[in-house]
Amino acid sequence: VASVTLHAFVDFTWHICVEKEQLALQTLDLYPDQVRLVYHHYPSINSDFSLKIAESLEIAGSEGKLWEMHDRFTLDVPEDISELMVAAEEVGLDIVDFTESLDNGEYTEAVLVAIDEAQNRGVSGIALFINDTEYMKYPGTLDDLIHAIDEELKGIATNGQSW
Repeated sequence: VASVTLHAFVDFTWHICVEKEQLALQTLDLYPDQVRLVYHHYPSINSDFSLKIAESLEIAGSEGKLWEMHDRFTLDVPEDISELMVAAEEVGLDIVDFTESLDNGEYTEAVLVAIDEAQNRGVSGIALFINDTEYMKYPGTLDDLIHAIDEELKGIATNGQSW
């Protein structure tokens, strides 16, 4: 069991948010037994398209392809519905089911619940938490994040695990 959990609250329409999550993903290779990443949707509730991106990830997850869609978005974030459809096709989603799920809002509630959970934890914007401590660099560097993780690991060794 990993000692450190990175909680990434992601909105793919914010480039800096994606950059911060990419730093977190890089640490997984450096700390294979000590760090795990938990992805949380945190789309802007003021952007219908941001919500659609999060919903599309839920749909992809229902077909066992969440990370394939996620990785596709980190390379090229769709800017409209037609680009979202292209991404779904590229990762091999059933496009008829995808379109139907997106159109009928099948996963809207799951995304809204994720937003509520994030806000209840005190998230108000682009966020990455190292256990229960918000990592405040925007986006920071890999060295900054490694230093913060090392400090958390030292604290856990001394005081026990949190979050």
